Amino acid sequence: MFIRWLLVGTLVLGAVGQLRCTPTAEAAQESTSSTLDTEKKGDEPTGGQFCGGFAAIPCPEGLLCVDDPKDSCDPTRGGADCGGICVKPDDQEKPKCDHKDPNRRYVSRDPNQCAAIRFICNEGETAFFDDCGCGCELTPAP
Repeated sequence: MFIRWLLVGTLVLGAVGQLRCTPTAEAAQESTSSTLDTEKKGDEPTGGQFCGGFAAIPCPEGLLCVDDPKDSCDPTRGGADCGGICVKPDDQEKPKCDHKDPNRRYVSRDPNQCAAIRFICNEGETAFFDDCGCGCELTPAP
């Protein structure tokens, strides 16, 4: 019987503790208004948020997913599920893509699809990811 009362007492104290920790109506209203302000400000793409990775998380419209230079995962060295960051595309002239390069084998020519594609390169090849797409290229001799 003691164990039952101990269990009931624990449940009651837990419930009372949860009630005490819930936000008041004023706090909930402040939270909602700050969320709305954030959403209004969030209409403009800001960049810097996480993208890509195993889940292939896309960037907001108007931003491009690029490799995160702060992590140790490097897609040019075989990292297939590297996370990235969203950045604004530069107005600079885009590099010309040479899809006929005999040293490269493209898996996709769409950089957005590359974040979701898993592929394995043959021996003597390394994975590449750039603005022209992704695939495998011959590893240069040392």
